[in-house]
Amino acid sequence: MGINHFISKKLLPLLLVSLLALTSFLIMEPDHAQAAQSETASDETTEYIIKLTSPVRARAVSYLHNNEDPNLSVIESNRQHILVQLPANLDSDLLEELAADPAVEYIEPNLRMRKASDWAIDPRFEEQWGLRAIQAPEAWKEGGRTVQVTVAVLDTGVDYTHPDLANRVDEQKGYNYIDGNFDVMDDDGHGTHVAGIIAAELNSIGIAGVSGNADVKILPLKVLDDQGNGTMYDVSFAIMDAVDKGADVINLSLSGERGREEPKMLQEAIAYALEHDVVVVAAAGNDGERAERYVPASIPGVIAVSAVDEEMELSKFSNYGLEIALAAPGEEILSTYLHGRYVYASGTSQAAPFVSGTIALIKASEPQLGMQEIEERLQRSAIDLGRKGPDEKYGYGLVNAYGALQEEKVSNAELRRISVDPVRLSLRPGSAALLQATAIYQDQTERDVTKKAIWQVEDESVATIEQGEVRGQAFGKTHITASFGGKRYTVPVDVSVRSLEFSNRRITLKPDEAVSLSITATYGDRTREEVAPAYVRWISLDEQVAAVHNGIVSAQNVGSTWIVAYYGGERISIEVLVKMTALVANPDHLQLVPDTQIPVTLYAYYKEKKDVVTAEADWQTSNPEVAVIEDGVITAIGPGIATITAEYRGKSATIRVDNSVRKLDVPDDKISLRPGETYTPELAATYRNGARVEVSEKGTWHSSDEQVAVVDEQGKITAIKEGTVSITASYGGRSARIRVYVQESGNP
Repeated sequence: MGINHFISKKLLPLLLVSLLALTSFLIMEPDHAQAAQSETASDETTEYIIKLTSPVRARAVSYLHNNEDPNLSVIESNRQHILVQLPANLDSDLLEELAADPAVEYIEPNLRMRKASDWAIDPRFEEQWGLRAIQAPEAWKEGGRTVQVTVAVLDTGVDYTHPDLANRVDEQKGYNYIDGNFDVMDDDGHGTHVAGIIAAELNSIGIAGVSGNADVKILPLKVLDDQGNGTMYDVSFAIMDAVDKGADVINLSLSGERGREEPKMLQEAIAYALEHDVVVVAAAGNDGERAERYVPASIPGVIAVSAVDEEMELSKFSNYGLEIALAAPGEEILSTYLHGRYVYASGTSQAAPFVSGTIALIKASEPQLGMQEIEERLQRSAIDLGRKGPDEKYGYGLVNAYGALQEEKVSNAELRRISVDPVRLSLRPGSAALLQATAIYQDQTERDVTKKAIWQVEDESVATIEQGEVRGQAFGKTHITASFGGKRYTVPVDVSVRSLEFSNRRITLKPDEAVSLSITATYGDRTREEVAPAYVRWISLDEQVAAVHNGIVSAQNVGSTWIVAYYGGERISIEVLVKMTALVANPDHLQLVPDTQIPVTLYAYYKEKKDVVTAEADWQTSNPEVAVIEDGVITAIGPGIATITAEYRGKSATIRVDNSVRKLDVPDDKISLRPGETYTPELAATYRNGARVEVSEKGTWHSSDEQVAVVDEQGKITAIKEGTVSITASYGGRSARIRVYVQESGNP
């Protein structure tokens, strides 16, 4: 069989269908399931290079230049290579069969070339605004490629067959915590998207990952199911397993809301990672709320990452708060997806891997750096966003891969120690002072590293620091630590006062009177100032006597108390006396008849005057069945004696109300009736004030023998049969008796 026959009858058909299969394989599709979607044309050329095993075979196919087959256009042949062009809409699955043909050494796309650089531009690089934002391309030039770095991606798994990830994923070490097996294939797409942002190869296919050409391996640990859900239990074990499997960085693009208790297992797992010098990066969360409510972002030691848009503004969905360490691109991020596709997605899940990829770059270039040094490097090199210095939206700023790699490197061997001047600091609230950090090297040279050091405050409620400038916030004690090149220096900071002094020594007031107090503070530097009352904590030891608010003391009731003021950790007190000469009710004694009323007046007497305080007093009665008082009017209710008491400003006054009955009588104390006859006597009560009132219906009536005669509630007596009976009336503690003789008709 001749070579021309071989090429035309065997190789060419295989060449056609196999190259078409390759073209189909390289088509990139958007994902309809992501939050942000877009479809753009691939930058892949439809030209392919075929290298044959023999230059003779290449010459033998030169006649194909004139081939009229519409599926194939041979552009040129040279030595052992043939350059062909194929239509983009054909498809086949015979690539493996063609590659196995002994006539073919290899087949590859004819890539578009650009001006020289030491890293390849992948076809869709121009769509990756996030890489440019963090200066990743510049970092690829700056960084070396010395050691392999492992980034554990705890997520929905990773599609390890994706052409941009196939050489990056270590699926052999991965584990599936959802199904309890070693199949880490992604069934959701989220994990693949995250992995692509970190480590998509610079291979002239699709996109580029943050880590560029660095030797980065993705360790896939599947802790989320095909709906993106998982448990803290699985995540915690996966973190510890990642450490044991050699991870240098752990990426947690996941979030859960805190419960009532601290997530101990997750905290223990993260502590395990930190103890082994493994960097843990977590997404801040997509709830638009404070990150402190969510884990793992809010757990100490975790690098929590917020998301920004292309305008470098915090994404509306991004969580925020004091826990935020860095910001990273998180909107419309193009990355790898299932089945060889590429999609856009938005979220802090996309922001976190930008930081993880940057850490991988640093670690690959400088493997000797520890976790703390890497974190400090990221903080120093971050691009400040928002207000100056660290803030709740962006932390230290936008992660900067290039800045982190090009920063001057100081090894522990060269750096001897750092010092800070002054060694102790005293401040007032609102005042500021400068701390200067100096790096001292082995050769005794010194360098001012104030702006390059990482400054940390133990308690930011006491003092804050920005590039060495300390500002007092509130009274208390704290420590400020400067870190540089792995060395630290701690300065004690004291924000306090030496003493306090009141404007008055003693206060005497009358009820309802008020007076303002002021306080002068002497600080540690012996300076003095009058303190605004709003900055002082005021307390009255007895608010029933006197109350205090913002330095204004208001007398309430007669008595004495102490006003205590707290400021700057010091306290001072002053005695307050509230005086009243007397509280008098007029009249203070009454003799009344039930169902009558009389007004009374209550006077508060002071040294120089008296006030009517009837309406302000608290009135009580000892016996509401005898007398009550309302709106300054006493109403007699029934017979008896009661005491009306007025309470005002700690003083009291009483009124004696005497409604007692002096005498109870009836007109006749002896009467005669025949059976069936009735008689209603008039019962009269004579009160202490001499008034005589008919009370027949108010008295209590009783018959000594109801067989002879009975009496009703109104005093009506009815004779029953012959005999003698006593009818008794009672009222107001007094009684009257009537002797009733009942006689048959005709008896004398």
